[in-house]
Formats: sequence, C-alpha cells, structure tokens
Amino acid sequence: MRNDFQPIGAKGGNGQIYFDGKQVKIIRDGFAGRMTVGKGAKSIPLSSITAVRFRGASFGVKGFAQFSIMGDVSVRGNL
Repeated sequence: MRNDFQPIGAKGGNGQIYFDGKQVKIIRDGFAGRMTVGKGAKSIPLSSITAVRFRGASFGVKGFAQFSIMGDVSVRGNL
C-alpha cells in the first residue's frame, strides 16, 4: 500500500463510513441511525472482508454499502 494514502470517508442518512487503508469503520449515530439499526460502531480489518456490494444513491432511492465477512451473516444497512 502507498505511504501517502489519505483516509477517506462518507456520511449518509444514518451513519458514517471511513477507510484508513487498513480497516473499514462504520459508525451509526444520530436520530436516523438509532431508529433504523441502533447506535454503535464496527471496525472491520481489510483482511477480513471477503466481498463488497455497493449501490450509489439516485433520485428517490437510498444507496448502500454491504461488506461480507467470512462467518458473519450479511445484513444490509442503508448509508
């Protein structure tokens, strides 16, 4: 991995997602986050991610990011 990598992130309607080059961190907070999936945070090491599914938001449709981890039951969350 490059040494000049800059962490990236995105904020959605019910949470935020960040990638620092080593792990993905998903943070659920605020009113919308508590009402849809609950408040909390999850860090996923890059080496544990087996697949990624992403759909960008468009008019009238929420986007989402879904990460598959070996041994974990996949649950879709809108961001």
